[in-house]
Amino acid sequence: MNAKTRRDFLVTASAMSIAGLLDGPSLMLTEHDAHSDEEPVYAGRPMSYWLATLNSRDCDRDVYDLEQQWMFRHFGDVAVPGLIKALRDDCAFSVATELEGIGSPATVRALTHALTDADRRVRLGSAVAMYGIGRYKPRFRSELIPAFREAFPILVEVLKTDQEPQVAQMATWILFEFAPKMCRAALENRHSRSASKPTVG
Repeated sequence: MNAKTRRDFLVTASAMSIAGLLDGPSLMLTEHDAHSDEEPVYAGRPMSYWLATLNSRDCDRDVYDLEQQWMFRHFGDVAVPGLIKALRDDCAFSVATELEGIGSPATVRALTHALTDADRRVRLGSAVAMYGIGRYKPRFRSELIPAFREAFPILVEVLKTDQEPQVAQMATWILFEFAPKMCRAALENRHSRSASKPTVG
């Protein structure tokens, strides 16, 4: 299947999926055993190839890559570690969108762990992906709620102490979706810490 034919198929498959007639274009993915050491394959190429190409394109373009969206969604949890690693590169927000698309409990738990990464890009991309998952998916997938509840202690700590304002802001939004009282208490703690810091001058 050439690139144009594959893209036409994906557009059609997307429309059918929205209509509830097809669960995405999985026909081009090989069957993958989660307990196998072999990589899943898409369009004849292993997952590692597609992970390596994530940051080889224009990150600022307006048109989202539909093929990439479906591909990583169907790779599923096995792609999550590689996607989190890719948050260190230039297209972090695009990668966060791929993680949001997978959106499984295992994804949420991996993203929660990544919120403590030393690299601010990883923390921010993980928070963006978690917010995207938490903002919509739990309304339709109740199995996600326990994973988010497990994340509360780390989210509270991020909100209180992360020196990157955008990361703290995303943690605030995530917490507010699930635990508004806890969120308000953490915000008060952060504000009181800021107020108690001695001024220089």
